[in-house]
Amino acid sequence: MKDLGTLAKKYLFPALVIITGLYLVFMGIIPDSETGISQNSSFLIGGLTILVLGILILLFVMDIIKSRKIQIALYLALLLPLCFLLTNALYSSINNTIEEIETKKHKDVYIKQALNDIKDIELEYRKKYSWFTNDFKELKRFLIVDSVYSIDTEGDIPDHAITEEHQAILGYNTVDNYIEIESYDEEEALKCGLIKKDTNWTNVLVKLFTGEETINNERVYPFDLENFQYVPLTDNIVFALEADVLESDDESFEFIYKEKESNKFVSSQLIDKDKEQENLYGLSSGIVLNDTITALNKHKKGDVLISINSTTISSMDDFLNSLKSSSIKDSLHLSFSRVEQQTTTVSSSIAIADLKSPKRKNLTSIFIYLEEKFSPLKYNPDNFTLTNIAKEFTQKESELSKAYLDSSSLKRFCNYREKYNGASFEYDKNSTFSETQPSAEFFQFFTTSKIGTPVFTAFDPKPYDPLRERDTLRVGSLKEVKTNGNWDE
Repeated sequence: MKDLGTLAKKYLFPALVIITGLYLVFMGIIPDSETGISQNSSFLIGGLTILVLGILILLFVMDIIKSRKIQIALYLALLLPLCFLLTNALYSSINNTIEEIETKKHKDVYIKQALNDIKDIELEYRKKYSWFTNDFKELKRFLIVDSVYSIDTEGDIPDHAITEEHQAILGYNTVDNYIEIESYDEEEALKCGLIKKDTNWTNVLVKLFTGEETINNERVYPFDLENFQYVPLTDNIVFALEADVLESDDESFEFIYKEKESNKFVSSQLIDKDKEQENLYGLSSGIVLNDTITALNKHKKGDVLISINSTTISSMDDFLNSLKSSSIKDSLHLSFSRVEQQTTTVSSSIAIADLKSPKRKNLTSIFIYLEEKFSPLKYNPDNFTLTNIAKEFTQKESELSKAYLDSSSLKRFCNYREKYNGASFEYDKNSTFSETQPSAEFFQFFTTSKIGTPVFTAFDPKPYDPLRERDTLRVGSLKEVKTNGNWDE
């Protein structure tokens, strides 16, 4: 036991030094699993120095190297260069850190200016459209094309009681209006001609950045219309820009689904919001069986009806029209696509009379029953973005029903938002409305609603962060109602 204790005391210290050195070397070589960031060279050199020191101590303790001169020579030959490299690395690291801090301060000043510009544009955008946008192209269009109004007031509201002359103009008397005549309010001053208000319309770009009133604004650099979406002092890194509705009891907003990278809009009932038809996104025509039909027990929920009596079914309208042309004595020959590991065709026939039941005694009730079993093919929601639409363009059949647009309101919307001129609107599967493809029949293009408060945020997606502080500069937030920058907090 004494020998074991002696050995433990003898080898414990060099073993701990070697283990510490190995641990530091591994930490210096292997990047962090979460951030992917590796330690700098001075950390690795420090780990190697400790590892070599531990090995030398172990060799000395084991009496492998007995000569004192050889020990000193090894210390000088191995540790001195490492200490020199470590000292040089630390000195360089300190200098580099100081330079990086100064560079970050310089960059941050420019980025704050750019983010404040985006914030100012977004705030003006919301004043006009009641919503923030996540599209830099839309912000640029807004700056160039749109105008916003400002009200200039000329004159001052008096701080004394209303004169007898003005009482007569306002229709006041000292008995009935003894409280009102004690002082003027803004409306009374306007009626009496004491103040004047003028509404002026100004281009957004002029108001915010190029007008006379903005010339004296303290800016770090001039506003650049063509490049305001880029992070300053980078190789054209685009700011991340997001907009949403933060859930609250504030108000309701209406949106329509726009296909990414196109000018096509799709009615909300055609969007697979819950991704229930995810395996069917590759199909372009047919209607989906939502529930089993007892008389058609070989067909499964999720099968896609592609034809009736050899007539192709592309939409619910095709389905209903095929049914309407049938009588109670006819049979229906149905072909379905079943999408599993492979797509197969499953066919069957049924006499319409076999669908009768105590609740379905006539042809109309049978057709209603069948209609309720199917729904249109829907689109992958990941391929669409939400575009806000003002309530002035929408209408409802009742307070509880969904908001929709008809052909006339879609035309007004396109005229109001010129960028959508020539857009197409798919109101039913494979049924589209556009200015060049008008619809003679009445249709409803449904919106989707969100209740809350509009919010936005903009930030540098690849921040310069030499000290790993993760303090990305941003304006706004999607988690709370705020528009200022996080550097003001």
